[in-house]
Amino acid sequence: MPGEVPPFEELIAGTQRSAVHLEMRDAYVPADPSFIAWQGGPAFDRTQREADWHALVGGARARGVVFRRARIVSEPVTPYIRFEYDVTDSMNITAGEQVRWLPRRRASDLALPGNDFWVFDDRLVRFGHFAGDGTGLGHEMRDDPAVVKLCATAFEAVVMVSDEASLFESARRLQSDLAVVDLALSRGNGLEMVRELRARFPTMKLIIVSTHGQSSVSRSVLAAGAHGFVAKRAIATDLLAAADAVLAGQRYVSPEVAEYQTGGGP
Repeated sequence: MPGEVPPFEELIAGTQRSAVHLEMRDAYVPADPSFIAWQGGPAFDRTQREADWHALVGGARARGVVFRRARIVSEPVTPYIRFEYDVTDSMNITAGEQVRWLPRRRASDLALPGNDFWVFDDRLVRFGHFAGDGTGLGHEMRDDPAVVKLCATAFEAVVMVSDEASLFESARRLQSDLAVVDLALSRGNGLEMVRELRARFPTMKLIIVSTHGQSSVSRSVLAAGAHGFVAKRAIATDLLAAADAVLAGQRYVSPEVAEYQTGGGP
């Protein structure tokens, strides 16, 4: 497929389920009049640009397409990334995209393709090529299953790491008495995530929720330092009781899981 690059609007029109975009550069399109205006140059009205994007994304979302975008950025961030951050709400979030940010230092152990990309429906990849200053040089389409899998897997890894990073940042910023955390937020060993949360925030009570309702999982989570364990399927009935218990200094395990523990189940 190299050499055949349909217009972006055509690619979106043919997408039925998912469009994901990974950005890995610290600068793009230096001649963008909107970026120039943000830096103090001549004024630029973003209204039509944003309206066109909202219409494109909104039309696809109405068909059930989920848009997700992730950005890997160096710190301290460049002026372009600060500009991008400032316009993300009005441009991307308002359109209905899900956006994640990941500091580059946390991406060292991720296997990432060499260029930015879009993946459409886990079947097509559009790579973006750029000059050193961020000027766009064109695009490349690939439908090789191995390339699609590489990009799709890389994107999910970035999202997982960014969610875990956001968890620790939120805990640091909020300094709350109680945190309810999904074990699935961990990109690797969930027990290590529990131990790190307890080490960093020793006064914070921690309840773990998980789709894994086995008693062996709950025992391991409690041994790692969590104060409570709630099976995800029982959140509606158990979460308030769990919060009351752990804030009162007790441990809590969803009754259906505790029955396995006391009854000699798995």
